Order: sequence, then structure tokens, then C-alpha cells
Amino acid sequence: MKKRNKSKDDGVWVVQIYEEQSVEKKKFETETSAVAWAANFAREVNTKAGSDFHDLTFLDLIQRYLDEVSSKLISHKKNVRMINFLKTSSIEGTNLKKFPIFDVNLQDLCKKDFVDFRDQRLADVGPGAFMNDWSKFHFAMSMGSCEWGWIHKNIMKGIRVPKQPPHRIRRVSLEEEIAIHNFLVDPDLVVPKRFKNRLQTDIIFQLAIETALRFSEVIALKKEEIYLDDGYLMVTGIEPNAGKSSAAIRSVPLTPKAKSLLSDAIQMANHEIFVFKITHTTVTDLLRYCFKKLNIVDLHFHDTRHEAISRLAKIYGILDLAKIVGHSSVEYLLTYFQPTIHELVEKMNQADKNYAG
Repeated sequence: MKKRNKSKDDGVWVVQIYEEQSVEKKKFETETSAVAWAANFAREVNTKAGSDFHDLTFLDLIQRYLDEVSSKLISHKKNVRMINFLKTSSIEGTNLKKFPIFDVNLQDLCKKDFVDFRDQRLADVGPGAFMNDWSKFHFAMSMGSCEWGWIHKNIMKGIRVPKQPPHRIRRVSLEEEIAIHNFLVDPDLVVPKRFKNRLQTDIIFQLAIETALRFSEVIALKKEEIYLDDGYLMVTGIEPNAGKSSAAIRSVPLTPKAKSLLSDAIQMANHEIFVFKITHTTVTDLLRYCFKKLNIVDLHFHDTRHEAISRLAKIYGILDLAKIVGHSSVEYLLTYFQPTIHELVEKMNQADKNYAG
């Protein structure tokens, strides 16, 4: 901002503000009013994203993110579902949108819109789910300002957000594993008609525990990637929207149980290419129903990865294990390795026996 003394022409105070190659100039009768206007203008500049497009909304920006960025990620379908849910959610008992930020023009988009979204969303979900949404918004705003030129700046920077929650340490107990298996394969069990493919879901859940494969990797398995006679499978990363890092593209040795599960899956497969023909939603909904009926609390499918890595750590050294599960760093592997104190004591006792022998 540049302020001059009274001009010789009309004896007024002149304020000039330079903002991103543009100049805003106004004249005032008093210094106080000039300074007040300049301060208010600066506040607005700092809180608004700014845009040269009067007909684009925040939803347009998010849609471009989905089309050009998210579409290349394996989580794309999940991201689309998330955005559709947020943009159509309404306040209970009314027709008012719960998250009106999507309808705001980019020219009017300001920090308060994001603060309001933050407060409303955190009233519904925990920090982890919120940060998942927030990160998508942040990336879209960065692309909009740095590459697409739709907005002048990413005003999400500096807004307070909750800390990421601690890494989950939940594992699948042997008792839970057996109960889930028995529930899913029980031929006499009466379940809602929408819950189909119980046998496939059972195999997928058990296979994840045996191999440490992520859910997306399990359902992307192709028959040609399974080498039962040689005792391994391949995660190739060539499935649609794979988005795999070089570390995640790997070969995975198979336990005897994993071989048996895959053999059964291939025999019952009704698809020419893929081992499993089932959606994420189908498996998730069925497992939630199963957990509820069995009174299993706070268990997620991804917890099978914690369980698998903790079991495989009894067989493989840490470097081999990192290669098998697709981690590029040992540090990241440690977030999944969750041995119980009883397992550590047992290992110590076994070492003592070997030493004594």
C-alpha cells in the first residue's frame, strides 16, 4: 500500500494499493478514513481467493480436480462418492444445504467459507475423516491457483485444522477371524437379500490377513498374476486407476492357506480376467453387517493389514517384509507392525530356549 500526503490538486488523501499487477486507487477527505479503507481492503484481499471468472463456482473447481487429478488415482471412485455426499447433504428437517461452499462463486470465495465447512464437518465426523476431505479441497485450491489460473491464491493456507489422529493399532484377533469366517460361510444363515457374494467376501477377508494385500489390490488381482505352483502372486499396478508407487508393484509369497483360498476363488470366479468380481461397497456393507451381528467393535477392513504384517514379521526380516508388503521405508512399515506384549515375551522365551540348547 502506498499513501501520499495531501495532493496539490484537491487537498484530499489518496490511497493506492497494488495487488497482483492491479492498482486500486481512492481519495478521502481525512487521513483516518483513508487508513480505515486501506485496512479493510487489505483484510478482504487476504481472505478472498479472487478470480477472473465470474461464472465459476467452488464446485466447478472440485469437479475439475476430480476429472484431471483424482481420475488417475485408485481412490477416484471413493473421492467421487465423498464429493457427491457433501454437495447434496442437507440440514436435517430442512432443504438447506449443510455445506453451501460448493455453490459459492470463486470470485466471492473466502476463508470464512472454509472455516464454516470445517466447523460443520467436524460436528459430524472425526479428525481423520475430516482431514481426508480437507486434503482434497487443499489440493484443488493449489491447482486452481498455481496451474489452472482459476483463482489468485489458495486461501486455505493458515486455517487451523485438527491434528491427524494417531495411527490405528487395531488387529484382528484369531477369535474374531474364526467368527467372521463361520458367519460368512454359514449356509443356514438368513441375511438381507442385498448381501450377496458372502463366500467371495470371506475369501477376500482371509486372503488379506494371509498376504497383507490392500483391499484395492485384492479385488484387482487377475488370474494371470497368480502363480500357485510357484507359490506367489504379483501386484502389477496395471489395473485401472492403480496409482501404484514403484514399491507397491511387487511379488508376494503365498502361505499354504493363501494358496488354498486363491485356488477356491479361481474355481468359483465367473470372470475371464479377474479373480474376484465384487465392489468395494458390497464387501464393506456386508462386513459391517457381519461385525454388528457378531458384536465386533471398531474393526475396519484395513486392520487386516496390521494383522498380516504383524504375523509375517515372525517369518521375515524387516527388509524382506517391507518388500513383500510394498513399503518404500522401514519407518512406514513400523506403523503397521503391532506385536502384542505376549508375542514379544514368547519370542524372548523361544530365544532363551535356543540359547540354552
